[in-house]
Amino acid sequence: MSRPPLDPDTGRYPLKIREPHNLPVQNLKKKMKIIAHATDAPFLVMVGPQQCAAINDFYISNPKKYQYFVIAGSHSAGARRLLVETK
Repeated sequence: MSRPPLDPDTGRYPLKIREPHNLPVQNLKKKMKIIAHATDAPFLVMVGPQQCAAINDFYISNPKKYQYFVIAGSHSAGARRLLVETK
């Protein structure tokens, strides 16, 4: 896996987080209710770079100690959360 290029101003890797739009989340929720396996692909996650700067810093034996970021799955995660909350 490769990282995006360093930001020339900060010297850090970029980390862009945005709130998902409500309409796609609601549409996914409806689709998930009708077709249970509509979006059953696993989420791609990234460990917070402050906690794990290199792959050798990650210890699989203690996965709960890290903060994870979902990459390009915010809409599906939001829809799944809404489904769980409405049950």
